[in-house]
Amino acid sequence: MKKTMLVSACAVLVFSACARNEVPPDVTPEQIMTTVSETNRETETEITEEEITEVRASVSAESEPVETFTDDKAIPEPFGAGCPRIFFHYPCVDKFHCLSIVFDEYSTENNFDLYQFCEVEMKMNRGGFDTSIEDFTNLYTYMNYFNISGEKMRELMKKSNAAQNWDNAVYDGIEAPSEPYTEEDMEVLLSGDITAITVHFASPYSIVIGEKIYSPEWVYFHTAEDYEAAGITPEMLAEKAELYSDAGFEEPAITAFEKKLSDYIGYEVDLTYTG
Repeated sequence: MKKTMLVSACAVLVFSACARNEVPPDVTPEQIMTTVSETNRETETEITEEEITEVRASVSAESEPVETFTDDKAIPEPFGAGCPRIFFHYPCVDKFHCLSIVFDEYSTENNFDLYQFCEVEMKMNRGGFDTSIEDFTNLYTYMNYFNISGEKMRELMKKSNAAQNWDNAVYDGIEAPSEPYTEEDMEVLLSGDITAITVHFASPYSIVIGEKIYSPEWVYFHTAEDYEAAGITPEMLAEKAELYSDAGFEEPAITAFEKKLSDYIGYEVDLTYTG
């Protein structure tokens, strides 16, 4: 049961290992299946329903439908089969959302239901795209869900650091966070200030606005209207756009995402992966 809970609590470790080519290439992220909508040509003059039907039939027979990518239902899947992109999916750095074996051991010793926390509270009740550190498994939600004191949490973070072998980042066969927890990490986490914690642990690929955080995945699958509603400005996207190319999108995804970003930012964006 302990190993099962570890897999749930540290699922992200698979992604971390993959970044170093330690995961088989057939490992894939959660697949978000989408459909591509077709657009109909508009006419400048009023015509009858019968004429509309005839025009549509003619267009369908003469050419392929024009694909447009304007919302989360139309944009294609970003990646083919292969290695998941950890920074694309997760809004924060891995040492924030990875619970090492030390936290699992502490949960077992204190009869904490880690499975309930990871699988039910942090997954079943999620809305699909995390935009708050309160929405997913991480140090902050772990500490608050189990009502762990600041003193004990600091002790666990230091114990986690001591347990890791940073030469190969493996402890008891379990992949470790990519970096140890610093004193600043501990101070910010224990402050309880959600905005400060979000800013401090945010991935460099994510956009932070107050207590909200938007990963590249969120940006990819949302619309210009969603950007505006969230307060994401063209300038904010322009700052991150060149980083998004690191994902190595499939060709259809590059075309779709480039168009979406270019239209919103106001100039042509190039998401070609350069290695």
